[in-house]
Amino acid sequence: MAAMPVYLGEQQVQITTPSDEYVINPEQAQGFAKSITKTGWYIGYLGNNQWRVEWHLADDLAWDVRASFKNVLDYKTQWTPQNLALQDILLRNDNGRFVDISSQLPTETIDNNWGVVPGDFNNDTLVDFVVYRFGHLKQRVADLLLINQGNNNFTSQLLNSATSELNQDSHGDMGAAFDYNHDGKLDLLSGDDDNGSWHLYKNTTPMADKHFSLIRVGYSQTGIDPLGAKIHIRTEQATQYQLVGSHSASHSQSLMNIAHFGLGNDANIKEISITWRDGSNQVLRNQPADRLIDIGNIKY
Repeated sequence: MAAMPVYLGEQQVQITTPSDEYVINPEQAQGFAKSITKTGWYIGYLGNNQWRVEWHLADDLAWDVRASFKNVLDYKTQWTPQNLALQDILLRNDNGRFVDISSQLPTETIDNNWGVVPGDFNNDTLVDFVVYRFGHLKQRVADLLLINQGNNNFTSQLLNSATSELNQDSHGDMGAAFDYNHDGKLDLLSGDDDNGSWHLYKNTTPMADKHFSLIRVGYSQTGIDPLGAKIHIRTEQATQYQLVGSHSASHSQSLMNIAHFGLGNDANIKEISITWRDGSNQVLRNQPADRLIDIGNIKY
């Protein structure tokens, strides 16, 4: 990420972009730029202890734009500061056609969210979502768990126990969900952006009589690796599908060749079907729940 240039006063005198605390005095920054066309920060002194600051992005230069200004007593803007109300979009796949059902999302999702991880965190056969919230400029906030209730409805809860360093100088970013200890519960690996760390959280949700299945996909008979393999499982209660690959977005790409399925009250799997990229297929029938099932040629 490149640093944006800094221009002072009406004459747009460029200074070295500060990487630490830097003092600008009024004599350096008299007036303000008449025209702003180049990428950069523009800072000008207007007199009577008033300053003006603008930034302009005209190039593919920055991942994000941020700066801190000290000793500011008051300010005026043409926009609402700290307005994090950005609407997420949720699309439902109706036989290959995507339908916008964003209105079904809880209001807590209207925030500055940076990523989402899907997974059945309570083993009820319905896909839930962990939503990573970026937080404030220098303040980490709790991430959000959306629990799928079926019929396009979700309840939400803050993940205070699975968000590290709350109120610290870090930000929500991205993660991955997988069953780290093979106990049938999805665990969560979460990141905290530039100033934070990666943390692995164990899922301690009481599952009662909820069952699960872990399906490890190996190589096909022709030697094709599991990436992109399609997994379909069918039980009395539901038919489910997963694609072998990464289950999250930026900053945590990975190959998840062990797929986790919540089975609800079903203790038996009627059918498991794996289709590899080469079109080859393998089917298992009448498999018991609550165990790791290997399909294909497993290589270690």
